[in-house]
Amino acid sequence: MNPWLVFTDYPMRSVLNGGLRWPYSGGEFVRLNLFRYALRYCSDFRVAVLVNPDHKRAVNEFSKADTTTRPLQVFTPREFLETNVGPNAILHSLHCDLTRGLFLRAYAARHNWPVVGITHDISSPEVYNQLILAHCGGLRENDAIVCCSVATAQAVQRQITAVRAMLRPRHATVKLPIIPYGIDISSIVKIPQPIARSELCLSSNDFVFLYIGRICGITKADLASLVLSFGTIFAGRSNVRLVLAGSTTSEGGEDGYVLHLRRLIAEKALDKQVKIFANPDDTTKSKLYSSANVFVSPANSLQESFGIALLEAMAYGLAIIASDWDGYRDIVLHGKTGYLFNTRIFDNTIAHIQSAFETWPILLEGVQRAVLLDFGECERFMIQCEGDRKTTEALGCAGQRRVAQIFDWKVILGQYRELWRNLVEMSARTKVETSAIGLFPNLPKFFEGHASYSCRPED
Repeated sequence: MNPWLVFTDYPMRSVLNGGLRWPYSGGEFVRLNLFRYALRYCSDFRVAVLVNPDHKRAVNEFSKADTTTRPLQVFTPREFLETNVGPNAILHSLHCDLTRGLFLRAYAARHNWPVVGITHDISSPEVYNQLILAHCGGLRENDAIVCCSVATAQAVQRQITAVRAMLRPRHATVKLPIIPYGIDISSIVKIPQPIARSELCLSSNDFVFLYIGRICGITKADLASLVLSFGTIFAGRSNVRLVLAGSTTSEGGEDGYVLHLRRLIAEKALDKQVKIFANPDDTTKSKLYSSANVFVSPANSLQESFGIALLEAMAYGLAIIASDWDGYRDIVLHGKTGYLFNTRIFDNTIAHIQSAFETWPILLEGVQRAVLLDFGECERFMIQCEGDRKTTEALGCAGQRRVAQIFDWKVILGQYRELWRNLVEMSARTKVETSAIGLFPNLPKFFEGHASYSCRPED
């Protein structure tokens, strides 16, 4: 009998809103696609999802409407507990939060099902809180948090080390396998460059640098410095263009940071060379990738743990220039598929105590001020790419091959399937852990003294 893959949560916002607004919330995008491609490529697992009873109908309808995947079993938590699942099951969270799976395993008290989560934005203090709760819930050696990059795994390990030093848990250390995110290579349709450029009002002989991602002052990339660097080396060269595209905090596109960029572009007399596309749809996104020569991403946010946009750009055959930051190092091979320019962080600019007393947006802004990107080196790589276009094209072709071989969802799900089977086999050698029942409040028990008398059957 095939093992069960049981998702303990679901990207409900995507389902109930009828889809994702481009470019996307990166975490929402990753969660939805891991779920979707698990249904498509993991036919050797029986896939189920646990949902609130109020959402069961919506999830069922969404599943049936997605003709690219096979049907799945939708359970409420109570229905799942009443089903004879057996020992061969994985309880899989679409977050770093393992508490639901740990609670369900303890509550059932029948089998030591592996509990697995994934990482996306691990910079929020909430992740640290979740790790504390998970350790209190009794993690086992057959539990895992899948990390999307080497740097992410290192950061999570440091947090776990701090948690264990504080709690001194007797339990085994959770595994931190490294499996990257993916993209669906079959969905990439490149538009002929002359057509794409014509529809975007770009010239056929332009050399185009492209950025796609969030356009935000604190949660993605230093776009203002990128504009300044571009102006320093290419101002007045009308056939060299910089295009900035992505989601903003306003659906209309003209939020404070976008207006700041527009003012900066005007001040530097770059209006004819730098264009901004706020909140582009999927069709426009495809035109942007198809029209570009080089993808540039000066990420400097702790929220950037991987880089889906880099994979998309590589799939379109673009050379990459990106900051040597976190998961970017796992994606770009320096000198072979693009270039990584140096980064530095000044850890003395943010006091440890701030994580307890500052709001998360203020902390993020402080971190960005603490991260220094070497834009001098970035400028040298931009000049090199524009000056040696044959080599730039070769870098893009190499990146296209790399993303197809390593980062296609079909390949990624093969790694997940191997991990899941190994954890199921390992679970047979460990005992059932029940301490996690205390992870969530037993409200009827805690507040039974509020009533004037009890309605228990024995009364």
